[in-house]
Amino acid sequence: MDDFKNVVTQAGRIPSLVDVDVFALQNCYEVNYGLDPGRVVALVNLGASVMNVNIVAQGQTVFWRDITFGGNQLPTPCRSAYSLNFEQAESLKKGEPVAGQTAQSIQPVLTGVSEDVAAELQKTIDFFQATSGSDRVDSIMPVAGARR
Repeated sequence: MDDFKNVVTQAGRIPSLVDVDVFALQNCYEVNYGLDPGRVVALVNLGASVMNVNIVAQGQTVFWRDITFGGNQLPTPCRSAYSLNFEQAESLKKGEPVAGQTAQSIQPVLTGVSEDVAAELQKTIDFFQATSGSDRVDSIMPVAGARR
């Protein structure tokens, strides 16, 4: 927490509020899009090490979950499959060709990782529906996260 406070202070600002990821996610969504009380929206933030899911219904958070998966995990399968070091795998993740590999050639590996993320998100939504009595999620809204 102090690290975040120090960054804000060094930028010449005075921090006045610190919020939990999932609630900050909802605040950002609400400011930019407003809240429709008739819709159930899953807000998804895929950060570097954690994926946050916040399900909002009737203008309020009704379910949230932090999943230990993030963008930092993407290079690992590429490193294993193509014998790359971390920096090379990071470059590939960003679409830069490395060691004879391109974003196109690693697509099968990235597809597998994407399917794992989708499965975790589906399990989260299924659990929400089973425990909340809600039979629907109207939309899934991905948002960009900060690198952690």
